[in-house]
Amino acid sequence: MFRKSNERQSEPGAGERAVLFRVIPPKSGEFSAQGFINALEALNLVDEVLSLELCATDGRVRMYVRSTRPDHVLSALRSHYAHARFATVPPEDDPLLMSERNGIVCRQVLWPAGEQWLPFQVQDDTEDGDPFVDMLAGLSAKMAPGGRAVTRVLLSERDRDWSERWRNQAIAGSGSANQLAVDAMRREESGPGANGQNGDSSNTGGQMLQLLLIVIGMAALVAFVYLRHTFISIWDEHRVELFAYAALGLLALAGLGYLLHRTGIVSALLRSRFFRASPKPKFYDPDQVRLRVSGAAFRLEVQLYALLGDGRAGAEVLERVLRPVVASYRRFDSPMGARFAAGPLERLSGFDPGADDLGLLGGRKRFLRSTKVGQGVVGTREAAAFWHVPGDAVDVPGLARTGSRRLPVPQEMFAPEDGRLDGAALIGVEAYGDGGLRKLHIPAEAMHRSGLIVARTGMGKTTLTQHIARSLLRDRATGTGDAALVVVDPHSDLVMDILNGLPVGAAADVRLVDLGDETRACGLNLLDTRTFPERDLTVETVLTVARSSSRNWGDRMEEILRWTLYALYEANRNRKAEEQYTIYDGIMFLTNESRRREVIREGRDREEGDVSVAQWWNEIYPLLVPVNDRLALAPVLRKLGQYAGSRSARRVLGQRRTTLDIADTIRSGRVLLVNSARAQTGPEVSSIVGGAILNLLNHIAKQQGRLEPHKRRRVVIIVDEMQVFPGVPFDEMLSELRKFGGSLLMATQSLGRLNEMTESGNMGETILANPGSLFSFQVNASDAELLHRELESDVIEENDIVELPPHHCYGRLTLESGNIHFSMEVLPPMPGNRGIADLVRRASDAYTRPTADIDAENAEFMRGKYREYFGDLGDDDDARNNGR
Repeated sequence: MFRKSNERQSEPGAGERAVLFRVIPPKSGEFSAQGFINALEALNLVDEVLSLELCATDGRVRMYVRSTRPDHVLSALRSHYAHARFATVPPEDDPLLMSERNGIVCRQVLWPAGEQWLPFQVQDDTEDGDPFVDMLAGLSAKMAPGGRAVTRVLLSERDRDWSERWRNQAIAGSGSANQLAVDAMRREESGPGANGQNGDSSNTGGQMLQLLLIVIGMAALVAFVYLRHTFISIWDEHRVELFAYAALGLLALAGLGYLLHRTGIVSALLRSRFFRASPKPKFYDPDQVRLRVSGAAFRLEVQLYALLGDGRAGAEVLERVLRPVVASYRRFDSPMGARFAAGPLERLSGFDPGADDLGLLGGRKRFLRSTKVGQGVVGTREAAAFWHVPGDAVDVPGLARTGSRRLPVPQEMFAPEDGRLDGAALIGVEAYGDGGLRKLHIPAEAMHRSGLIVARTGMGKTTLTQHIARSLLRDRATGTGDAALVVVDPHSDLVMDILNGLPVGAAADVRLVDLGDETRACGLNLLDTRTFPERDLTVETVLTVARSSSRNWGDRMEEILRWTLYALYEANRNRKAEEQYTIYDGIMFLTNESRRREVIREGRDREEGDVSVAQWWNEIYPLLVPVNDRLALAPVLRKLGQYAGSRSARRVLGQRRTTLDIADTIRSGRVLLVNSARAQTGPEVSSIVGGAILNLLNHIAKQQGRLEPHKRRRVVIIVDEMQVFPGVPFDEMLSELRKFGGSLLMATQSLGRLNEMTESGNMGETILANPGSLFSFQVNASDAELLHRELESDVIEENDIVELPPHHCYGRLTLESGNIHFSMEVLPPMPGNRGIADLVRRASDAYTRPTADIDAENAEFMRGKYREYFGDLGDDDDARNNGR
């Protein structure tokens, strides 16, 4: 049977709207009960009720805390569970919220029964088994879909003077409550009637008879005085027999009393509680009382709720749901101490979990007396046993846990309240209090150092890079910074996001190289001697990319391609800018011997020309490639043919003159955005273009070493997916770039991929040793091992890095005061303005050409070469070449 209840109590804490927040235990870590005991004692819950809750639904168990002072409670919990996560629950998601889905909501109340000093049975941390775990398992029992079981442990701290009346019971020996009880019992046992059957019966019987006669005589005298008129009227009516009957009755009563005394019945009655002058003495366990009064104490009440979607469910169904939960709490019952008493099952209506019952429910009528629910007392040790954060050794099915632990954020990263960053970069947030978010930034000091971001794809590294790039552009627009910025992106996303988020004041200084643009193209001739003055570095970039993408790469193939590019490059030194050779001319160079001799002669005509090129082709080449051995050239021709086969690549790499002066862009402090469009141009062309530009930037930065330090232009280079740009000495750039006024921010998916970029196989370790800033998102296990050592934290483990959720990261920043470590959530991408991006694209007409013109020029050039070496071609051949 149900008991109807819609009562609303006026209890502590009920006047304010309570805030509910979820507690997500860490996946790893051991937590002693003492930690939660300290947290409870620090809360100061006098005149306030704290609700510690569990909710089970659909096989999952969640932990909650409800309080009218969430900031205060969260601060205490975080100090002892630093790696747990806390999330505010909106009112509409409250697990106790009644809705149309809840066909029936019932409640059962448990409270401590027995004396206030009596303890529950609580196990120490060193003992096996935890009843709280059994409770979680009981809640995890299968329920009907949509049903919920909720427990609430309500605690309200007693006043500090509650234990005044119990202090005497904590004393042992003379003067203690137990000794006083023994003395009282002895006095009672030595009183009248104690020896009724073993003493001098005749003496005692005479005394009792005399006492009885005196009592009867006094009673008769009193009766005669007050009833003398009645006696006179009886005498006058001659009814003397009534006096005789009364005398006989008194004699019979006296005899019966004497008989009861002789048999000991009177003595037994005198010792019974009906005639006792004082209550029965109570005995106490001084150790238990001393333990109870030595710390804070709480009023306790446990509320159990069942919310079922089936409105036809009866009491037996609800009892079946709550029975394992009640049984779990019964495990705390002590045979020699306190125990839980259970109230009836109540059907609720109009229940508001945030306000109605955030308090103890008050009186409950029992048979012949009223029991005060919630007036039982428990200590902090018992309260912590009823609800605490379980450690990683406890495997509770369905209990959600966090994937990674948190690191505290140092004060240096808190964003200023006035919003002024002045060279700093706003990058992330930290949750605090009852769900508030505190913005975090990279201090300006750290922005001048190089950095490394490691993350699996989709984890947030591109978003973090975008925030850093946008902060540099914002400084340019506001006049607080003048650094030249270069962004190299193989997948378009980063460059497009930066373009759409450009501040208006920075748009005029932006130069865009977009290999994925189908309408216009920027010319980048890798053999342009005016743009790429470092011949060996540029050629090595092409060779490294070719080597990394070829399965059958050999020394002979590499040497032939190397000296082919050397020869074309040296010849370009004597040619006009618009007539320079490109890498595509290598096919003609290798297949036409007369043309090869002409190119070699062009490079040798200069007084300072490199004679080693002609010497190699005249003396070494015939040894590597015997006469008529065309198969020796096939691998090289096939590789150059791959580059020539991409229309997007021909439009960029096939232009005779580089249309953008990259060196001037950097020296004048402008912004260069490079989208190498890996998806459109192919992996090799994208890597060659990006690698060549990065090597050129390294050369430009080094040239600043000739200038005085205060005259050097600050250059910030940002590279996304650095592992796709082989041939770039990132390790060298990272260690030396700052000397020449530059800094490098790199992002990669894997440190292992970096090791594959060099013959030594240790680029990843070398790079890890040098960055001033390090950001680690979710990575694989092998990378986590390396990053864990670099993060220098005793708090987190390698597994924490592996299981970081998306857009969360660990970080380390190097400041003058030392290294600081933190964890954070990266801010979401900022909204953009496509209008500014379109403005930058229109401005790129000054250094790009229409792709239709480039295609026509390439076709005409090829026709001229064929006429030169193979004679005039027919119209059909011209048409066919135009279609290429």
